[in-house]
Amino acid sequence: MNRERHLEATLSQGAARTFQAIAFYPTPHRARTAAMTLHPQAQALLDAFREQNLPPFEQMSPTQARLVALGFRDLQGEPEAVGETRDILVPGPAGMLPVRVYHPAPGEARPLVVYFHGGGWVFGDVEIVDKPCRALAKVSRCVVASVNYRLSPESKFPAPAEDCYSATNWLVEHAAEIGSDPNAVAVAGDSAGGDLAAVVALMARDRRGPKLAFQLLVYPVTAPATASAISARTCGSDRALS
Repeated sequence: MNRERHLEATLSQGAARTFQAIAFYPTPHRARTAAMTLHPQAQALLDAFREQNLPPFEQMSPTQARLVALGFRDLQGEPEAVGETRDILVPGPAGMLPVRVYHPAPGEARPLVVYFHGGGWVFGDVEIVDKPCRALAKVSRCVVASVNYRLSPESKFPAPAEDCYSATNWLVEHAAEIGSDPNAVAVAGDSAGGDLAAVVALMARDRRGPKLAFQLLVYPVTAPATASAISARTCGSDRALS
């Protein structure tokens, strides 16, 4: 229990510092009134989209959206130096899955964070979240394993969820090989990846899989969009926020 509480506190503090510092992962802040205002980093990102005169993602083909998303990497600042990074392949239900492992202190068994990228289940990969995962590993002092899962429309649901669950299982079972602690494991993700992290936690519970200590869900897609939310009323009409 003490290990789980330590992991929760470490990740909470680390995530707050990490995701506020990276342009593509801004944190909205509340005004003194009930309305919500956008963080200046979020507004700068939206302004950059507007200047490029790009159509909304929902109007792009999957190929177009994936090409545009590659530009997100340049909006995230310089990459953090991490003790060790390496690319591995882990078995999934339909083939091998690429995973990038970030270890802040090679030689030490550190807590494990299995990270799933965002992108509406259509685009995104380990490259797009490379800089955030580096920062998260450095600040939290956890091993971060970033997973490439199958995307739509080529692979329909539940393919992404099954990939993420399989990868999590393998990483926990082979914790010693990646220098992590199998008894201190968290799942994490942003947007669609936050949804997948929550789903993996439920799958682990229902299938009696890995015991997870924590979920780090960054603006996750966990419920249908609703116009009653403050953020939807005040910011939801803008590009990438609706």
